Amino acid sequence: MIDILWIDDEIESLQSIIKFLSERDFKVLGIDNAEDAFSIIEEESVSLIILDQMMPGLDGMGFLEKMESIGIEIPVVMMTKIDDENFMEEVFAKKVEDILIKPVSPKQVLAVCKKYLQKEKILEETTQRGYGRESREILMGLNNIVSIDDWYKIAMWVSRWNIKLDKSEYRDLRDLHKITIQNLNNEFIYFIKNKYRSVLDDNSITKSNNLLKNKVFQHLSSNKKIYFILFDCMRLDIWLIFKEMLEIYFNIKTDCYMSILPTLTSYSRNSIFSGKFPDEMGDMYQTIWDENDLKQNRFEEENLKKLLLRYNYTNWDNFEYVKLVDLNFAGRMGVYNKPGFIAIVVNFLDMLIHFRAKSELTKRSLPNDTAFRKIVKNWFENSKFLEFFERISQEDAVIFITSDHGAITVKKDLFVKGSRISNIQFRYAEGYSIMSDKRNTMTFFNPSAFHLPSKGMNYRYILALGDSYLKPKDYKGIDFSGTMQHGGISIEEMILPIATLKPKK
Repeated sequence: MIDILWIDDEIESLQSIIKFLSERDFKVLGIDNAEDAFSIIEEESVSLIILDQMMPGLDGMGFLEKMESIGIEIPVVMMTKIDDENFMEEVFAKKVEDILIKPVSPKQVLAVCKKYLQKEKILEETTQRGYGRESREILMGLNNIVSIDDWYKIAMWVSRWNIKLDKSEYRDLRDLHKITIQNLNNEFIYFIKNKYRSVLDDNSITKSNNLLKNKVFQHLSSNKKIYFILFDCMRLDIWLIFKEMLEIYFNIKTDCYMSILPTLTSYSRNSIFSGKFPDEMGDMYQTIWDENDLKQNRFEEENLKKLLLRYNYTNWDNFEYVKLVDLNFAGRMGVYNKPGFIAIVVNFLDMLIHFRAKSELTKRSLPNDTAFRKIVKNWFENSKFLEFFERISQEDAVIFITSDHGAITVKKDLFVKGSRISNIQFRYAEGYSIMSDKRNTMTFFNPSAFHLPSKGMNYRYILALGDSYLKPKDYKGIDFSGTMQHGGISIEEMILPIATLKPKK
């Protein structure tokens, strides 16, 4: 195998540079004419060609044309004395990777060779060093965490590296990142166990119940159209994927907030739209907690209207609330093009996660978080949402994008014991005198202290920690390990984006 095939009629005068490259472990073969190159390419694997432009016989441009005609695809760097811009454009039109203007120094040639022959290796080493340095700083700083804001920064770091490593082939580094996330989640769980109640009582911390008040309602008097778009079950890393595609249209500011517990739609999203904790919603809504999933959010529009009234919203002719549960967005989104407050709930992500759990084929197609992020990115790129966002980027509007809860891939199953289990949903259970593994769950023995509805003495809530999931003791059904679930306590489920988008127009 030849790393570099150097073609120059004055190759003897370049021996010092060839030696310089060889000393740095590049295998270089120098020849003094272009015709001989083709027989060498037939017999040897060549990674890069350095080609002189001016040579007797077949010159550099002629060599490129012959390469193209016979279908040889090897990166070429051309050396020339001509620095004319038009000539450079002509050379690049021949698919030349780079141009070096003579005379050249050994270090110039070395830089080009490293760029095309060691790019992946250098990138991998740089990425590994960067990850190692940053992860050490994160882990060493865990003892200094004093507030949920510190966890927001950690969650953002985790999410950015999730996406960065998705684009790489560094399997070892991905595995290390998974271990780092596990360690961070262990510390986060410790934080929540000790601080969750005080966080709930601190009105300055943005949570599900005051998300609209703290982040959105300050714009009600701005005379701008307000879009509040909630993607059900959108994790922070998923939002960062969407953000990359939306930055062409908007200036985007991403903050974080904390979901209340349990991290279930029926609790977190009802809290968002009512502006209340679950135990504050009153007897009128007590049936929420007794109904199936399809009905548990039927008060969202009513709750949102009542919340807007509390903040003196009056433009009801231009109020819209819509829930999108299918993928046929094109015809439906056009009707919301009017001023006022427009709330849109998108259920696709949550539907995909639950379908993945129930379908063995989908489970195999989406075996891990990386595969899930890739399919979600593909969905967003090819859905009508990008067209929708492009259109509203031309409006005098402010757009808020958020989520009600995230999700985590579960591995370990835990039994919930007790004869009176009222509800159990993988990462959460509630009922009378119920119990589970204390090491891997958190139990609310006094629900009202955590702003959860209580139904009497010994009524409890159990939340799964880390990558565990819950099931009744006598359950003998499907194995849900490897699926994404929510309801419990983890960085992925609780720390969520609230992004403000302003059109660039």
